[in-house]
Amino acid sequence: MPVFPLLPIFKKTIQKNYAVDLGLISHNIANLIQEKINKMLNIPSIQTACTTSQDEPNKKAEEEAANGYALMKKHGFHQIRHAFGFLKELISFSIAKLERHIDLCRETSPGQVPDYEIDPYDPEGFEVIMRNGSKANYMRDDHTLKNTGKYFLN
Repeated sequence: MPVFPLLPIFKKTIQKNYAVDLGLISHNIANLIQEKINKMLNIPSIQTACTTSQDEPNKKAEEEAANGYALMKKHGFHQIRHAFGFLKELISFSIAKLERHIDLCRETSPGQVPDYEIDPYDPEGFEVIMRNGSKANYMRDDHTLKNTGKYFLN
């Protein structure tokens, strides 16, 4: 699958404060995109994916991780990091989560990818990247502002 059709999913679910959105499908897709770009450039890649937004091991953490495992297995990846044991914000670690998520990864298949919609291609996307590349200020960029509320969660 080409890399760039995944871009609209990524932009749809990033939060306004641009905190790392661990556990969201878009976070996993952003990491898949980065891995594919690195592969095209022939540089090594290790991405944070299959993570969770949860403070402790629970069903929601398992659902978020399984979504990531399924996406990675469906689209292929070089390496994933923080997939096991790390909890919200990647600042705490759980042995119970590590052990459970190793099994969960083995049990998850590419066919378990969650449903998601692909928005139409945004031709302004690359212009925004070029405009903000060396001095990133996406929060004040007109493209971000006009899409807040449409593509960004509150």
